[in-house]
Amino acid sequence: MINLRKCIIAATVAFGSLASASAQVVVQTYDFQVPPTSQGAVASAMAKFASSDVFKTNMKGAVYLNSYDFGSSATHSIAVFQESPSAASTTSKAFEGSADAAELGVAFSKNANFLGASYHKVLKSWNPADGSPNQFQTYAFQVSNPAGVVKALDMWLNSDPGKSLNSSVTLTELRSGTVPGQTHALIVIYEDRGIYEEAWTKATSTKEWSKFVTAFQRHATTMGSVMGTTLAGFGDMAAVGEMLD
Repeated sequence: MINLRKCIIAATVAFGSLASASAQVVVQTYDFQVPPTSQGAVASAMAKFASSDVFKTNMKGAVYLNSYDFGSSATHSIAVFQESPSAASTTSKAFEGSADAAELGVAFSKNANFLGASYHKVLKSWNPADGSPNQFQTYAFQVSNPAGVVKALDMWLNSDPGKSLNSSVTLTELRSGTVPGQTHALIVIYEDRGIYEEAWTKATSTKEWSKFVTAFQRHATTMGSVMGTTLAGFGDMAAVGEMLD
């Protein structure tokens, strides 16, 4: 099993140089399989690390512990939101020599099986969430024309049916990851899956949705999606909402 601390450090340092030198929100995700008997230990280890001085001093964004509910061979993920590649690199370097980070890595090595990591650059957000834990659906796409995708999403999310979903949507460019062929992701965040799904059924029966699908499919191919629930958030979650706004 792979040490979580080393995964975060390696991904951050290796990929930070790939993104724009200007301030650009980045999202790093780490997927795991966690047996039911170990889920409490993983959550406790995350909470303990988040209470450490090294985390509170150096993490300017936020870290989310998520469970996958549908669509993934992984059971859990960690998502790290930071304001720029340089901020992510600075944080990882601070964690590198930390005994608290090493202890977290040991806990994950004992209780979880690491499956893969991805590094995303945020391109645009619509109706940004406040950063608090919620439920979500993440779509994987292969995109040929990012500008065309943004234009199609602008059209849909500014329509009355799109607004009726009352969700936060973030489009990211995948800088590195584990899904062959994927270039982008769409993260949709909502408070309650049941309410969202009922609204989704109504919204996607409209002419606005049909127009959006036609426009979107000119520029992107959907590769799949996962649904999940954020179990806990650590760090400055309000700052994440501000980053995406």
